[in-house]
Amino acid sequence: SIATTVAEVSERWPRHRDGFLAISPYLDPNIPLNVNACVFPDGAVALHAPSFQLIGLEVATRRRFGYCGNDFAAIRELEPELLDALEAIVLRVGRWLWQRGYLGAFGLDAIVHQGELYVAEINPRFQGSSSLAATLAAKADRPDMFLDHVAAFLGLASPEPVRLRDLAREQAPF
Repeated sequence: SIATTVAEVSERWPRHRDGFLAISPYLDPNIPLNVNACVFPDGAVALHAPSFQLIGLEVATRRRFGYCGNDFAAIRELEPELLDALEAIVLRVGRWLWQRGYLGAFGLDAIVHQGELYVAEINPRFQGSSSLAATLAAKADRPDMFLDHVAAFLGLASPEPVRLRDLAREQAPF
């Protein structure tokens, strides 16, 4: 939820034992983005299926920031330089995860606001978009997230790197 005053922050402070809370400025309007990726034992990061995230669509959720799916076609409209910047962030995050002993699938959510790219969330797991991302990889005759995840745990080499801008341009329009 959105708090606009200090009093609202105090009222909405979590009462659960974990007590976690994230606070940031609300960047509106924004373009929510997602990338699937996989970390390999040598620190290589394989990229998969960039997309626009569909968030808060009234026809699909009652939650203002509720996840509603992904648009794998509209991502083509993003400037190649922005996709390159997103790629650099995903690779950096993947290497950071690897340095901490993480291996396998992860996802990164980001937003574009006034031309600037911001990391919103790192998901060290498969995501809601992973299954469709695997379908898109199969259509492009590329290894998918699930195969990469298994390969990483088997100690196999990562696939040849593919640029995020190329994945966006070449993936089937879903």
